Amino acid sequence: MFMGGNGNPEKHHWVDNGSFAGWPLKYSGDGGEYLARQFGGNPEIFLGRKLSLPVASNLEDTLQLPSFDEPPYITSGNITFKNTFRKTLEGFPGMRHWDLSLGGYLHARVHSFFSGSMLPASSPNDPFFFLHHANIDRLWSLWQKRHPESSRYNPMDGSGPFGTNVNDCLIPWDGKKNTNAYEWYYQFEGVVPARQCVPIREMLVDDMDLGYVYEGLEYNAVHVN
Repeated sequence: MFMGGNGNPEKHHWVDNGSFAGWPLKYSGDGGEYLARQFGGNPEIFLGRKLSLPVASNLEDTLQLPSFDEPPYITSGNITFKNTFRKTLEGFPGMRHWDLSLGGYLHARVHSFFSGSMLPASSPNDPFFFLHHANIDRLWSLWQKRHPESSRYNPMDGSGPFGTNVNDCLIPWDGKKNTNAYEWYYQFEGVVPARQCVPIREMLVDDMDLGYVYEGLEYNAVHVN
């Protein structure tokens, strides 16, 4: 398997097969030294329950939601029962008729399923992170195609918490985390100049503007005001 498989439980759940066997971590925020995976979730975190990957019907329910997001515009640590596309795709909350998942749903559930290096904030250490998040972007494009009358992003009016509004700077390119004083700065240096802010608005580009298009979305570029 090109991306490598599960971690070896006899070796700290480090991945010892495939192209990323013994992959050293760039930032060991989880205390690990090498790429680790624990398919089904870490039982010490998820109360001994075995996790599965997201359910296709849950994704279809999410794609049918007509609103990208509505107040409260939650950030990390806040809980709401209001289902919008963004919140539900992120993994919190699930819908009332879905089976309970201690690892969250959809986006969050993939991180929980992999556990190991995919679980902490340093999850980009795992190459699977980039496949996972590219798929999240693809699903956003698919949702826009299904809801051409909906705003592709909210909040547009500045009513959300800092870091969520369309004219706010995108974390970590917010003029604070891309400075030498920030612990993880070396990861961003060279990507965005120090202290430069990149507004979220600049990331709201149409399909094909970056020179690629997702399979299945080739013939109708998404354009939503």
